[in-house]
Amino acid sequence: FQPSFSQAARLAAAGPFLAWAADALLRPHAPLPGVTTTWPPAWPWLLVPVLAAALGLLAWAGGRVAVAALLAAALVTAPALAGVAAAGSLAERYLSTGLALGGLAVAAAAGRAARRLPAAGPALAALLAIPLGLATARALPAWADDLALWSTAMRVHGSPRTWSGLAKALEGAGDPAAAAVLADRAATADPPDPVACYAVSRLHLAAGDPAAAVRAGRAALAAGCPPTPELLAPMAVALAATGDWKEAEATADQLVDDPTGQAVVVRVAAAARRGDLGPFDRAAASGRGDPADLARQVAWLLRRTGDPEAAERVEAHVAAPSR
Repeated sequence: FQPSFSQAARLAAAGPFLAWAADALLRPHAPLPGVTTTWPPAWPWLLVPVLAAALGLLAWAGGRVAVAALLAAALVTAPALAGVAAAGSLAERYLSTGLALGGLAVAAAAGRAARRLPAAGPALAALLAIPLGLATARALPAWADDLALWSTAMRVHGSPRTWSGLAKALEGAGDPAAAAVLADRAATADPPDPVACYAVSRLHLAAGDPAAAVRAGRAALAAGCPPTPELLAPMAVALAATGDWKEAEATADQLVDDPTGQAVVVRVAAAARRGDLGPFDRAAASGRGDPADLARQVAWLLRRTGDPEAAERVEAHVAAPSR
């Protein structure tokens, strides 16, 4: 799922993204994820003419080698810019060849300067190396782990992309409740973040709040999230867990192919409440998953909704010698 944008919206976002790119080149800092044309940042426009002037100076100082390197950098960078702009600054690895060619232009300019003023060589090297080394050292803590990376990115960029990224990091750190709060914001943004659309109902369910999972899923759908299995299947479980079996079955029945495996749990549990274990047998015979694990999930859902007798029937059925 990728949100669709008009050409006018992309053109409107291109300017701020260009300003971000100028800032990234002129003021080296941590290449944090989260900057996209979807939610462009506001950066000082002055940096764009400053970058143009700097590139012109570099071409003049480096001579033909620098000019050739900069032209080659422009040629290899142009096709990658659209991908970087859409995917975010974490995708700036696509610009590695262009940046290397830019480094060649800097080396050509530095070499010419050193030949003209031999004593200035070490000073020029220190002028370049010391601030870049300090900038790198300052950036390293942000890359200590996923939680540090996305926390820093959210403070710097604060977009639905970074809310969603931090939500995923918080989930990995064992805090689905905090992750769900951020996923709510990202999944109801304009446009919604695709990763948050997949995760929002599941996170609330993992946090032990099925009612919130239902509310969050409905809000995400209303905001424009597509009805994917990753969104609807946890919603179906949450609806069943809150006692709305009719809506739970209707939601699960929308999913013909469910990679999460949760829709079949709802369908089997709903049938087991009516005393029908045929859907369980068909699911067990399909070869998708372990029948014992399916029985465990179904029994949990039935007990959660106050039907221990049906849960016991399912458990006894899977444990029967005939199976």
